[in-house]
Amino acid sequence: MLPPLILLAVAMRTRRRELKLTQRQLAASVGCSQSYVAQVERAHRPPSPWFAGRLEELFELEPGTYTNHHFLMGRPALTPQSKLVKRRLREAVPVHPPYCRQFRRPRRRKSNVTYGLDNPFGAMKPGTNPGDALEKLERMRPLDERFWRQANALRYDSFTEKRFLLAAALKGAQLTGVGFRQIECQLQMVCGKTGKPYVRRAPAAFLWQADDLSIAWFPQRCVRSERGHRWPDHALVVAYQGRKMTVVLEINGPQWHKEGERERRRDRDLGVPVYHMCASQVENPEAIPRFLDWIRDQFRSA
Repeated sequence: MLPPLILLAVAMRTRRRELKLTQRQLAASVGCSQSYVAQVERAHRPPSPWFAGRLEELFELEPGTYTNHHFLMGRPALTPQSKLVKRRLREAVPVHPPYCRQFRRPRRRKSNVTYGLDNPFGAMKPGTNPGDALEKLERMRPLDERFWRQANALRYDSFTEKRFLLAAALKGAQLTGVGFRQIECQLQMVCGKTGKPYVRRAPAAFLWQADDLSIAWFPQRCVRSERGHRWPDHALVVAYQGRKMTVVLEINGPQWHKEGERERRRDRDLGVPVYHMCASQVENPEAIPRFLDWIRDQFRSA
C-alpha cells in the first residue's frame, strides 16, 4: 500500500489528464503557480486545504475527496541515533583540508537543472524489478508522510540509484535535512539553478550509523569544481574513529559511463576519493558492505 501523500498525488495527476488539462492550465484555473501544481503532483509537498477545495470544485468531485486529508508539515524530529551521527560528524577532525577553498570560477556552465527523474519511490513499480524492498519500506513507513515527501523530492538519474538507497533506508537510515557547513563537507555543493553555495538551506540527506561509521549521505547534489559543475550520484560525509572524510559513490551504468579516461578526469576534478560500482551489482547483498569496507580503507591509507 502506497502512503496517502503519493496516492493523492497520483489521483490528482490522473484526473487532470482525464480532463485534458496541462499543469499550466490547471494552475490558471485554480489561481496558483504551475510550479506549485507540479510539486503537489510529484508528492514533493502536500496540497493546502484551499488548493484541495479548489481541486474538488474544478474536478467536480465529492466534497472531502481531497480536503479530508490532513498532512503534517516540516521535517520529522531526529531519532537518538541520527542525533549521535550528526554530533560525531560535527566533532570529527577532517582528514584533508576543505577542497572547496581551492576552487576558482568554473570554466564551464552549470549542469542541466532538469537532469534527473521526477518519479517518487512509488513509481518504481511499473516496469521495474525492485524486488520486495519497496514493499518492505512501505510497511515500515505506511503513514510517515514527512519521509515520503522528502523522498519524492530527491534527485536521481536512474532507478538503480533509488534501489541502492532503498537498501540504506531499510537498514535504518533517517532522511532529514543536513547543513553542509555543520558537517564541513569537502565538496562545495551549490544550488543547481543558480550555482551559488548553500548558506542556510539544509538539503535532504540520509543519516546512518553503519557499525563504526557515521554517515551523512547526499544523493545527486550539484557540486562546483574547477572545471565546471558536476552531479555526483552520491556524496557522503563519513566520520570514523574521530576523523571525517568526504567520498563520492558513482553507479556505473552502461549509458552514462562509457569513456574511462573521461571518468578518471572527472574523478580528479572532484578532488575526493571516488568509488565506482557497476549498476548490475547494486542489488547484490554484499554491495553496501564492500562499499563501507572501501571507506574504511580510505581512512587507513590517509
